[in-house]
Parts: sequence; C-alpha cells; structure tokens
Amino acid sequence: MLQSSKAGQPLPASMTTVQFINDMDAILGGALTATTIQEMMDINVVLAAYKWLVCYLLKLSEEKYSTLLSQGQDQFSAKNDAQAFCLRELALTYIEHTIIEKFQSFISDLRDPQLVNVLQRLNTLFGLWSLEKRLGDLYGGGYCYKEEG
Repeated sequence: MLQSSKAGQPLPASMTTVQFINDMDAILGGALTATTIQEMMDINVVLAAYKWLVCYLLKLSEEKYSTLLSQGQDQFSAKNDAQAFCLRELALTYIEHTIIEKFQSFISDLRDPQLVNVLQRLNTLFGLWSLEKRLGDLYGGGYCYKEEG
C-alpha cells in the first residue's frame, strides 16, 4: 500500500477507507490547528488527527521494516519484528479511525436533530478519548507541536 502511494499509483477504489494515504505527504506536513476546546470538539479535527496518525505510524512501520532488512534480517523475521514494534498500533489506530468515520457517516444520514446532536457528541467523545491514548505519538511525531523557524 505504501509502495503504491510512493510510486504515485492511486489505491484501488475498493479501498475507500484508506484513500487518504494517497495524500500522505500533505497529511504528514500538517499539524493540529485547533487551539480551543470548542475547536477540538469538531469531529473533523479528530478525523484529521487520526489520518495524520495512521500515515505517521505507516511511515514508522515502513522505516522499521527497512532498517531490519538492512541489518541483515530475512523478510519473514523483519516483518515479525516490525509487526511487534509498530504494526499493532497502526492496525488499532486505523480501526479506531474507521469506526469514527463510519459512525459519522451514519450520523449524517439521520433526520432527527436531537438524536444527531447526541450521537455527534458521543462520536467526538469516543474519538478524543481514543486519541488520548496516542498523545505520545502525536507529540513525538510533531503533530501537536511544530517548531517555528
């Protein structure tokens, strides 16, 4: 998937939940723009953070795998070690992103404004609660903090 994206080949249309990988460089160049609690309560801010995090963890996983191969490990061992160190978090982050995105799509199809309001808050709460577990990667990768200059 990452190799296709790097080669400029778009991902197949059947993989709609990962289409954003095609814009990986632009996503990784971004940073958290929300500065207030109210701005953080926007589900689009949560989804943007998840997209950045998935791209970041995918990049880290690929770098780990390449490093292990360059250190002389065979492909099988390198994949196992990369999976143990990076790919588990990538998979969990991707699943959380997809859950939030699909639930948001479901919410947007509803007609009852009171129900939409409650479910929107629930989705945002779940997204922020889930992101809290990943703050180390968000800060470590520079998403929450970009140096000026």
